[in-house]
Amino acid sequence: FEEGDDEGEGEDGGAGARRPIASPSPDVEGDILAERRRADPAFAEASRMMLLPSRMTGRVKVWKGKFGWVMPDKPINHPEALKHKGQIYLAAADVEAVIAGVDARVSFFLYTDGHGLGAMNCRPYSHERRITGRIVEWKGRYGWV
Repeated sequence: FEEGDDEGEGEDGGAGARRPIASPSPDVEGDILAERRRADPAFAEASRMMLLPSRMTGRVKVWKGKFGWVMPDKPINHPEALKHKGQIYLAAADVEAVIAGVDARVSFFLYTDGHGLGAMNCRPYSHERRITGRIVEWKGRYGWV
């Protein structure tokens, strides 16, 4: 409640009346509680189910100190992919190496925890280091590209 002296006009809204401060809507409060639970390592371990056996890539779109959101490079075909505008939750505890910040490319494993999709084992991703080409000659255990 806002500060006000008790001797004011009282409940009719005059000078010195106490008025409630607007509280967040129930949807916002629910999101805040969900983010706190998701950041708790004990909750994370108990509720996560990995969806894909291989890494995915995407870009960090928002970072809020202890968590952020990643936009995947490819659309995800999963019912929870529609939550959070297609973005994937990323907790600070799931970051394995220093990430350059917002708009950084990352790779991660995808999981679901009942609150939406999340990224775990997240690390910087640089496709410039990958070598691509055609195999010219193969000699059993090695070859030429």
